[in-house]
Amino acid sequence: MVEEWHEISAGNGTKGPRIYHWATVEINSLDYLVYQVYLLIRKSTTDTEEISYYITFAKDTTTFDEIVAAAGSRWSIEECFEVAKSQVGLDQYEVRSYTGWYRHITLSMLAMAFLNQLNVEINTEEGICNE
Repeated sequence: MVEEWHEISAGNGTKGPRIYHWATVEINSLDYLVYQVYLLIRKSTTDTEEISYYITFAKDTTTFDEIVAAAGSRWSIEECFEVAKSQVGLDQYEVRSYTGWYRHITLSMLAMAFLNQLNVEINTEEGICNE
């Protein structure tokens, strides 16, 4: 069972750090496996009923903070997909073959990368972004 809860930020959100209580339970204990399998449990600091679960595969040298950071990156990935859907039509494909789908997704992601780079360059020139 869960032996110890850790209060760690899952990364920054729109309102600052997203802090949760985290714990792991080892699922396998086979010595010959390169990756360990854990059940990662996330519990809200305010709502005790809000609990999320993740199955994680990590090397035994992976720290607990790195596992939490990987799970927390899901939020930013979902945000990126939502932006890509609205700005470059990532979800606006009507294809009948894998090749057509692959070309559409590749072109959409290329357009998104171009727009992101253009945004960084414009903001850097105006002194808004100091990267």
